[in-house]
Amino acid sequence: MWTAAAGQRMWLLIVAQAGSNAFVLLCRPPDSGSFKVTPAALALFPAPTTSVAITLTRAGESHLDLPNNSAIDLEAFDGILGSNTPLSP
Repeated sequence: MWTAAAGQRMWLLIVAQAGSNAFVLLCRPPDSGSFKVTPAALALFPAPTTSVAITLTRAGESHLDLPNNSAIDLEAFDGILGSNTPLSP
């Protein structure tokens, strides 16, 4: 849980390590104050996962249409919170 604010989105990044490989789960929930990662999503990480790093950041988003049928999406991040937590066996 976090304190909801005026951001358009939050980015939740979970990086898990299994042996010498890293696996990433990226979630983009609204800035509502809470979000639940389902057990099914966490089950996508291979076993045995030995450590995990979690980062949560607020994002503002903007879409710009450019000439010649092109576009760019901008993300501005604020308030990055992270942890590195070993998983129990």
